[in-house]
Amino acid sequence: MRTYAVIVTACFFIARGLYYASGVRFDSEPLNFYVQYADPYLLRTDLGRTLLYFEQQPPLYNCYLGVVLKLFPVHPEIAFHVSQLLFGLTFCLALLAVTTRVGVDRRVAFAIALAFAISPAVVLYENILFYEYLLAASFCCAALFLHRYVVSRRFSDGVLLFACLAVLSGIRSMYHLFWFIAIAAFIGSAVRDWRKTILVAAIPGAFLTSFYIKNFVLFRTIVSGAYVQGGMNFASMATAHTAASDLQRLTSSGDISPILTSKVCGFDSDLVRGHWSSVIAELVPRPPLTGVPVLDNTRKTTGAVNYNAAWVAQIAKRCSEDARVAFKNFPQSYARSVAGNVKRYFRPITADWPLDGRPPGKNRQTLAIPLGVENLLTSGASPRFNWPWLHYLAFPSLIIFGLLKAHRSIGDLLNKKREAVTADTLTLIFALFNIVSVSTIVVFFSAGDQNRYRFELSSFYAILFGLLVTGLYKRVAPGMPKRTRTYL
Repeated sequence: MRTYAVIVTACFFIARGLYYASGVRFDSEPLNFYVQYADPYLLRTDLGRTLLYFEQQPPLYNCYLGVVLKLFPVHPEIAFHVSQLLFGLTFCLALLAVTTRVGVDRRVAFAIALAFAISPAVVLYENILFYEYLLAASFCCAALFLHRYVVSRRFSDGVLLFACLAVLSGIRSMYHLFWFIAIAAFIGSAVRDWRKTILVAAIPGAFLTSFYIKNFVLFRTIVSGAYVQGGMNFASMATAHTAASDLQRLTSSGDISPILTSKVCGFDSDLVRGHWSSVIAELVPRPPLTGVPVLDNTRKTTGAVNYNAAWVAQIAKRCSEDARVAFKNFPQSYARSVAGNVKRYFRPITADWPLDGRPPGKNRQTLAIPLGVENLLTSGASPRFNWPWLHYLAFPSLIIFGLLKAHRSIGDLLNKKREAVTADTLTLIFALFNIVSVSTIVVFFSAGDQNRYRFELSSFYAILFGLLVTGLYKRVAPGMPKRTRTYL
């Protein structure tokens, strides 16, 4: 395996050199306007207070941004790029290790890791300042340390497992405290060692819990972004396919306020274009100033909307309240949004790049040919036939294959026959749980970009694919040596 790891590492850096020579450059522009980021000026000059009062996102990624901006004030994009390269290399090596551990043939595991190391789609995610890349790497590392912890019961492996889970929870609110607790309970029950599992989860869990205590004390909320992220996503989904005349009728009858017809309830709205203050102030009065810039300033120093502002939170809350009324009256609009989300989920992960409303950009144009080849081979989509038919076949098939492979172990766990469950199947169950739960959430509760959420789950789909290929290979070559399995 060391030889394979060395080859993957070498190919990773050779590919990066070739991509750089072809014109691929790191895109740090999202720092200036992404919804998820605080004002970069405040991250540089008022980091502690900004993180304390940053309610609409868990604070970990903004903490990372602020630390880099403070340590590298002249050329922070270089530090961001180096960090992304380290995340990427870790991702590829962890993928090689975990696929091999769960029973994928070593040659197949090597091919999968190598494909990720040189993939132009992966390189696109690596060269943009966004947390998807770190989330994908953290998920892969969590699966690896889960397997190691179950096999060895080493304290260090357990701490690293829950540290990876805490990173995920500290960056994206969808992976909330209850998700963390549910996984910890599953592992503690499965390995029949509650004491050690509680100990290894204690520090990461306390770190994560502190975010929730902070938000409850300051904002009386539990989940970060419940008002803005959750409210505006729901408002967009509930009204996207509702006729303007229907919304106007609800407004005229007094069932809803005029806010749903004012074009501010969304992340691509009059809030962004700057035509909102005088109109919205009549519907949602501006709250008193607090003296905290990240709560008071409706715009960042870059000119972008500050979605963490207290006023924006009140606007989003009103949007959500009125959207619930619209949903009750026109549920078919929400259903059509869900159907559209399903279609977006199966699109290539680089479709509509860079997924933020900007033009495709230089990196996407530079990689157009290799991306076209990759999309054709992996999804079946091409410029002439832009339908990812392979994805519609592959992803459900992989999930069904995984469930069939794990169903006996799931039954054994439910019947408390844990001695029959291997570390491989526990890791497989972990992968399937996150694939199903995350996919369900983004289809039913997110207004867009479902394909980029699938990138976070890419290592889990890779595990399922590797196991499927290995199983087929064993059928073709029954003399293949069997792997020693470690039982709990």
